[in-house]
Amino acid sequence: ILLISLIRVGQAQAVIKPVLSVEPNSPQIFRGETVTLTCRISGWSGPYHWNKDGVNVHSSAENYYTIKVDQGHRYRCFVSIDGGSAAWSNEVTLSVIERPKAVLTLQPDGQIFSGQEVTFTCEIRGHADTEWMYNWNKDGVQIFSYTESRKYSFTPVESLSAKYTCSGRRRSDSRTSETSNTVTLTVSDGKAPLSVLKLLSSAVAASPYVLVTIILAVKCYRARSKTSQCSSLALKLNPDI
Repeated sequence: ILLISLIRVGQAQAVIKPVLSVEPNSPQIFRGETVTLTCRISGWSGPYHWNKDGVNVHSSAENYYTIKVDQGHRYRCFVSIDGGSAAWSNEVTLSVIERPKAVLTLQPDGQIFSGQEVTFTCEIRGHADTEWMYNWNKDGVQIFSYTESRKYSFTPVESLSAKYTCSGRRRSDSRTSETSNTVTLTVSDGKAPLSVLKLLSSAVAASPYVLVTIILAVKCYRARSKTSQCSSLALKLNPDI
């Protein structure tokens, strides 16, 4: 009996302390993310016990415990030696943050016509652009898988109506953001009307004299001036005067 007791004591002393690890191994876990706690101990085949914030919450023949994280907790695992003393692992603390959300915007934001370039921008607010790659969806179907650029531009050649979303995947650990808001792109047939600025730009490019005339006309209008320059301009604009 004494010999058996000494053997059991020797076996208990030889048990190696369990090592607890977590995957994904990250300082911060996104809320709602699934993580796996693994309890490793050499020469042990189970059972394994799991402790959260000082309370035993789970026992299993397997050495892993998969959970969906809602908030931060402290975890340890342990095994019972001969139903008596426990060998405890190190403590793992899960720090939980909100999952980043992608925000999708569209330019131009007014009426869009076929042949007019459009640009979608996917932004993970509060994070640097270089941290992420970007996934693009049209009407619920993926069209580009994790591109380098947060911008997606194209020129529709016909009328259409489609719903677009985006999401991000972090380069460092491949964890994903929440899907963005939905942006509906509606494209009409026909040509986009030229803006006043574009018309002026075209006119000035054709003749610098037009720019001088416009500036002088505005100056005379504001000053209601009767100078020789303004009188000359008035004659050019209205020869019947």
